[in-house]
This record gives sequence, structure tokens and C-alpha cells, in this order.
Amino acid sequence: LASVSKSDLRPGDLVFFKNFSHVGIYIGNGNFVHAPHTGTRVRVESLSNPYRLKNYCGACRI
Repeated sequence: LASVSKSDLRPGDLVFFKNFSHVGIYIGNGNFVHAPHTGTRVRVESLSNPYRLKNYCGACRI
């Protein structure tokens, strides 16, 4: 796995939150797709969401 800076994110990169306990897939234009909680629908969310900014841990490329 290669670590990726936020400014170099590409669609398909994995983005991590909350001490690496939550992961999403970056889809471009500052957005990522994820399932917020067990049993909830997958949704698109912005990386600039204040909660996500606070809990962002990093990203990697596979």
C-alpha cells in the first residue's frame, strides 16, 4: 500500500477515519463513498464535512 496525501487523492484511493476504524473510497471532486453505520445505505459524502475533517486519518492507494 502506498500512502497518499490529501492533495494527491485519485478515484479509487482508500480514505481512513476515526483511528483507521472507518474506511471509504475516494470518488473524485472532494467526495468519497462509504456506509456510515452498519445497516445504513452507502452514500456519497464530502471530505470537507467538518466531522470528516476532524476524524480524517489518511489515505492509501492499492
